[in-house]
Amino acid sequence: MKKILAVAVTALIATSAFANDIVNYEIVRVIKVDPIGNMRAYSTPRMSCTTIESGVSQVPVDGAPVGQQITQQQKCTSYSDREFRYNIKAFNVTFEYQGQIRTVKMNYDPGNAIRIKTVTKVYAVE
Repeated sequence: MKKILAVAVTALIATSAFANDIVNYEIVRVIKVDPIGNMRAYSTPRMSCTTIESGVSQVPVDGAPVGQQITQQQKCTSYSDREFRYNIKAFNVTFEYQGQIRTVKMNYDPGNAIRIKTVTKVYAVE
């Protein structure tokens, strides 16, 4: 019983210690957003094909014209195409709060403004 009472009293004291905090949210202006990442090469297999037409004339028999026989061949060449991409992992976001410039790392680009949480401690004076 004493153990349960001690845990309850400790939890009550911890809760009341944080009850004196005043939490506010503010929208602040973003000054700069810098992507964090690295350049990476990607190889993509490609194939290029061309069609070659060749016509073979037939020799006329008994003076009668004979048509031309056309054959088509396709010639394909495979190659690898390299493409470079910037792989973004996060963003360094610089903002202004109360005349001070601060930077925070975020997982997304926030745009022109971000919402920040401000905590003010309130103390009793005796």
